[in-house]
Amino acid sequence: MFTNATYKIILPIKGEDRNKYNYVYQITELSTGMKYIGSRGCKIDDVYKDLKKYKSSTTNKCFKISQKLNPLNYHYEILSYHTTREEANLAECDLHDLYNVKANSFFYNKCNQTTSGFDVAGFTTVKDKNGNTFMVSCNDDRLKTGELVSIVKNKICVKDKDNNKFLIDCDDSRFLSDELTSIHKNKVAVKDKFENILYVNKDDKRIKSREYTHLLAGKVCVKDKDGNTFLVNCDDPRFLSGELVSTTKGKVCVKDKFGNSFHVDKNDVRLITGEVESFTKGKTVVKDKNGNMSQVDRNDPRFLSGELISIHKNKSCFLDKDGNTLYLDKDDEIIKSEGLIRANFAKSVRKDKDGNVIILDKNDPRIINEGLESVHKGMVLCKDKSGNTLYIHKTDERFLSGELSGINIGKTSVKDRSGNTFMADKNDERLITGELIGATGRWISVDGEIYSNRILQEKYNLSYGQVSKRCKSDKWPNWNYV
Repeated sequence: MFTNATYKIILPIKGEDRNKYNYVYQITELSTGMKYIGSRGCKIDDVYKDLKKYKSSTTNKCFKISQKLNPLNYHYEILSYHTTREEANLAECDLHDLYNVKANSFFYNKCNQTTSGFDVAGFTTVKDKNGNTFMVSCNDDRLKTGELVSIVKNKICVKDKDNNKFLIDCDDSRFLSDELTSIHKNKVAVKDKFENILYVNKDDKRIKSREYTHLLAGKVCVKDKDGNTFLVNCDDPRFLSGELVSTTKGKVCVKDKFGNSFHVDKNDVRLITGEVESFTKGKTVVKDKNGNMSQVDRNDPRFLSGELISIHKNKSCFLDKDGNTLYLDKDDEIIKSEGLIRANFAKSVRKDKDGNVIILDKNDPRIINEGLESVHKGMVLCKDKSGNTLYIHKTDERFLSGELSGINIGKTSVKDRSGNTFMADKNDERLITGELIGATGRWISVDGEIYSNRILQEKYNLSYGQVSKRCKSDKWPNWNYV
């Protein structure tokens, strides 16, 4: 490494920026031979005095404290002087790269300096039970056991109305009340053709034009037979062959009675007993008139009234000629101009003799040749007396005995004045009052007011057919289907 002779012949060079001197230094722990390389700018004449007081920019508190308690155990060297702080940084980068200090056991440096900042790939900042913070490898066993946790666990980066940004707890009342909002609200991480990563508005036209692609587009989180997890392309041969499987295969996200959320096997007994339930049970993702998204109960008055609408309303998945999947409005012009087809068009979900589920073209010869059955053949979606839903075979004794019943028994498909469709009880009062109509029915405008056919029959003493004729007749210009 560097010796005393190295810096003894180095002459100080005064800085041309705001610093009097800009230098690269090395600190050596004499008892162990461990070293630390860094750069610094100072405004005093005695550079060594500045360095000994500074004690490096390390996050290793023990290293700094030891320098203070045992100063004779450390040797301080100036490796080079530079006219600007930027030049000193570049020189530091070269040395970090030369010795790969972040992975070198003879250095206290935990990351390599780069021209764009410190390279901390493979490391994460954590805290212990006493609140002490430091950096460790992402593969550190203490992270798996919970002895160490990320410093941002249960934290979220937010901004206020003046665009000031800071980190708070996820359950902070100011965040829950929308006084503070996430800095990523209505944003999405994308990458351009040069693989540069950036955040843009979710409605950015460059996403639709495919100039930008979603950061995780075509990616899937998988695990190997040893339980190691990593991200691969969806068409990775190891994933397609089954050597790697999705980390959520056979899993479902649930919550317990205390609100704690976690993943369990989809056949977990606690799902059947009701000890835990699906995280999104009875929920739907909606947006308001300004495009702000949130998750609400399906019976939320704002959702039922049409003030909030489903983010999936009038949306569907389409495939382009290259097989890329796009989520678009059903009336988007790009569908016709580029000849896009529905993603599930002419597709069939089947299972083989081993129970493996596969998606095939409806004309795939394997369906007949190998006798692949539909995954829904003989199955029925039921609910128990607690409201838990599950798929069972129609010959299941619980279904035949009435212990489990079809989820749509006593239900009918309806829609409101905003066109939102959902299931409601056949005896729902809103069907009687005309607030809701059947999903296949049509709303009627009379003199600017919206009615159901049923209400107009009662109001004007007309039959169903007479109401329909008025809507189609030129004699009744104020009667129109909406």
